[in-house]
Amino acid sequence: MKHHSKLHGASAIMLMIALTGCGASNSNISSNAGKASLSAKVVFGSGSVAKSAALPANLPSNVASLRMTVTGTGADGNPIPVVRGTFGNVSSSTITGIYPGSVSLAVQALDNGGAVVYEGYATDQSVASNATSQVRVYMSAPTVKANEVACLQCHETTLDQTGQNLVASYKLSGHYTNMAFTDSNGVGAGCVGCHGPSHNVPNPYANGRCFDCHSDKVTLHANSDATAGANAMYAPTNYAENCNACHQPHNANSGNAERHAWAQSAHGAVDGAAWTHYEFQKGGSYLTCQRCHTASGFKAFAASGLTAFTPTASVAGATDSANEVLACDACHTNNKFDMRSVPAFTAPYTIGNDLAGKKGATVTFPSVGETNLCIPCHAGLVSGVGSVTNFASTGFSAVNPHYLAAAGTMYMSVGFTDFTSASAAIGTTTYAKTLTIDNTSAPGYGITGGVTSTHRKLGTTAINGDTHNPSVFVPGNFDANGPCVTCHLNANGAPAGDRAGHGHNLEIDENAYNQVCVNCHTSENTVPLTAQNFKAVFLEPQSEAFQTTLALAVQLLKTNYNIDFNPNAYPYFYQGGTLTAQTDWTKGGTVNGKKLLGAAYNIQLLTKDPAAYAHARSYSRRLLYDTLDFLDDGAINLSVGTTALAVSAQGTAQTNPLYGKFTKGTAGYNAANGTITTVYTGTSEAMLYLLGWSRSTGAWNSPERP
Repeated sequence: MKHHSKLHGASAIMLMIALTGCGASNSNISSNAGKASLSAKVVFGSGSVAKSAALPANLPSNVASLRMTVTGTGADGNPIPVVRGTFGNVSSSTITGIYPGSVSLAVQALDNGGAVVYEGYATDQSVASNATSQVRVYMSAPTVKANEVACLQCHETTLDQTGQNLVASYKLSGHYTNMAFTDSNGVGAGCVGCHGPSHNVPNPYANGRCFDCHSDKVTLHANSDATAGANAMYAPTNYAENCNACHQPHNANSGNAERHAWAQSAHGAVDGAAWTHYEFQKGGSYLTCQRCHTASGFKAFAASGLTAFTPTASVAGATDSANEVLACDACHTNNKFDMRSVPAFTAPYTIGNDLAGKKGATVTFPSVGETNLCIPCHAGLVSGVGSVTNFASTGFSAVNPHYLAAAGTMYMSVGFTDFTSASAAIGTTTYAKTLTIDNTSAPGYGITGGVTSTHRKLGTTAINGDTHNPSVFVPGNFDANGPCVTCHLNANGAPAGDRAGHGHNLEIDENAYNQVCVNCHTSENTVPLTAQNFKAVFLEPQSEAFQTTLALAVQLLKTNYNIDFNPNAYPYFYQGGTLTAQTDWTKGGTVNGKKLLGAAYNIQLLTKDPAAYAHARSYSRRLLYDTLDFLDDGAINLSVGTTALAVSAQGTAQTNPLYGKFTKGTAGYNAANGTITTVYTGTSEAMLYLLGWSRSTGAWNSPERP
């Protein structure tokens, strides 16, 4: 972590210090611990000077020696022995006694009289057996506060609740360097400011001390409006005296990048519908909602092993309407940001489709590390429309798949697939095999020969050796923590290193492309892909094609069945031209009600997962194709291509929102040397999404279904 020097314009030097651990075995460490070393670059001067090309060879003239202290926590969670060493003005030295684990390094530069003239600190440095880790320590003149000299001396080697050195953490914080601020009582920031002169306040956050000084943050963290639909809060009632849920106690700067990124995400959006649409805190009819729509509820759900779908009590009092965002401690167990561990998730629904003979099968998702935390709230709430017995009188609310069911889509547990029989042939395979997950990904409800997915392999050992890039997909790279974390947060072992803020904005952005996507997606239609053009050249055209295909389904539902779809007005499906909810899916006994309701279900499912084209490309294409195949004439007869062309040709751009969207050239793509190149003249992106084509020749498939 950067600690800016007060030596403006001063020279900068780098001094290599090798810290080598003895690796001996005692009660505090594991018996197989080996030697660990830490190579430290000690930098005098401001960050900008330190990064310049020309670096002087010697220490500042008033530095006679360096005193180094190492403290920390071993791999087993126990404190490691304190290691100290004092060295002359040399370019490198070795200090023994560092045990493997996570350590803090304190470096003090002493003058001839032994006074500290510069200091620098680093925390959370991993040192492994028989390995060398690198760290850069920025040196600056010490900040002297007379009322905390004794505090710093007494706690020189104390570890706080993060397992790191208390003093090192504090001296890396703004509380240490801030000499100007005083509160209304004239007390400044620091040890005494937070804890009082004699340990009067052991936990300052618990009695509101944090907001005594940070009064400007009160409205940012907790608004005063707790009515329905009001913004959620970073620090609602359950967090009002728990700043430590998100901030480390002695270095509140730690995790800043992650928190700032998180605040830009849907998880931290105080105005997000997931947190504000209802008064989720109030319990009652919202009791089952709390497990995903409040941080407190999710923590309780995780503590139950993801089994207590309906808690016995609300997470808040009867009058508490302070909505919560998904706070840090929902996924992290402490302010060291250790990950919460939960088992594989078993959905509250069973397979609702007859296809493949799996109706009623338990839906247990695979155990995929940290992604286990994501799946429960993104699995959907139902699977198809199999629970319905009367299709002539059923409101859509009975089968609403819920929202952002990305895990359900990726693991193929939620779509409606009963448009035809399992054994119906489609080319050389069957409908069942094209709409059911493989039994390696999902042993409980998958089938032999089912659908595989490279995106689904990411973050699992199944990606090892993947042919998209076998030199990169090796053990230790992209094979831990599951697909959600790998794509939306941070991939393990990525050659590009960690993403900014560890990806807590959840975006598939430039950082995500450089870390993950680039390993497979290097060009599109012969255009080289870069982090800067990835969205415009690759993602956005696919998203538009997906949305256009959805719009075709909505238009056919209206044209052929006189049912309106309003994605923003519950229960979403209405009798044409009215505000009366659609309940008779048989249309007076003239239509197969199960299939019509299933078609509406798929429209809602995919509308509310706007990235379904990436989460499960093949599955989403086939769900939409079959939905359209039924909606166009009530039969599964591979008529979608003809229907799309006909609808696309109707009227004008002013009268038909799909005018010109679906066009079909002689082939889907041009090809050369067995590889597709550019889109064939006359073929639209929407048609490429809708119909199948050969990846080697670019020719349209026969049959046309993707």
